[in-house]
Amino acid sequence: MSLHLVFPDKVANFMPFAFEFLQPASFFEKNFGAKSHFQTAFLNDVSSNLTSDDTLIWFIDCAGEDNIEKLAKCKARKFLRAVDPSKSDRILYKNQLALHDKVNFEGFAICYPNKSHINFLESKNIRIITWPHSLNFNNSPETFKKESGYICAGQQHKEYYPDRWRLAEILCKRFPASGIYLPHPGFESDKLAHPYVGEKFLELLSKFCVMPVGIGINDGLHMKFVEAAYAGVLPLGLAPSYLPDEIVNCIPFSRLDPTDYVEEEIADQISELFNNHQELINRITKYRNYFKQEYDLTVVLNKVAKEIFR
Repeated sequence: MSLHLVFPDKVANFMPFAFEFLQPASFFEKNFGAKSHFQTAFLNDVSSNLTSDDTLIWFIDCAGEDNIEKLAKCKARKFLRAVDPSKSDRILYKNQLALHDKVNFEGFAICYPNKSHINFLESKNIRIITWPHSLNFNNSPETFKKESGYICAGQQHKEYYPDRWRLAEILCKRFPASGIYLPHPGFESDKLAHPYVGEKFLELLSKFCVMPVGIGINDGLHMKFVEAAYAGVLPLGLAPSYLPDEIVNCIPFSRLDPTDYVEEEIADQISELFNNHQELINRITKYRNYFKQEYDLTVVLNKVAKEIFR
């Protein structure tokens, strides 16, 4: 019996490659003897030799009818690692279900465990494994030495990330000397707009107190939520529906729709938070401790492995 992780060819130059692909690969290699492949090499050289005793985790998508046919013919138990529930068209799992119709995966390992999304997939007779974003918290700072108030980072889009976008706008306007706006670096590792990605971003992030994050259009617990916890930073904006109330209550504006933002009221609440250092640290500590317990890489992937090998 063998375990194989298969990544799209293009992710070798994908900026989040280390966290999203290499860290899980390293965990499964160390603990389960897994082998990692890129899609083309796997389909040409490995897939036809696997049997029903082998297990395959296929990441994201599969392009090209010839490749899809090869994947479908692979006799291993196949799981699809699905991250984004929808694209801009907001049609749930459209591409994943279309691929499933041709390949017949044993289950989907989904990133955002939104209850309505799970109910939708289960109505399609899809077995669900929860595999959220995670980080290795072993090296995360235990104490917080903050140099500035806020950092605005990640993708900024008025429609797709409305709370993040609007809060960043308010912070930069009302508190111009208290933080920074870090443009998105881009997704191609050899064409980055700045060097603050991966570990360098976490190191920079740890200097700040708060960061607009928000759930976007997919009720998503994005990697920014986990990065904030790792670096001892409090997220701002809507919180995912599946976080416990005690953690949601730590997050400013976690229940306020961005269409209801009143700039002056938002600025006053942020100012009050900045001026109450102990309250801010208490919130950060509670938030971080929860994520360290629930979204540590080892914790998450052990649960995933248990489901895959059950």
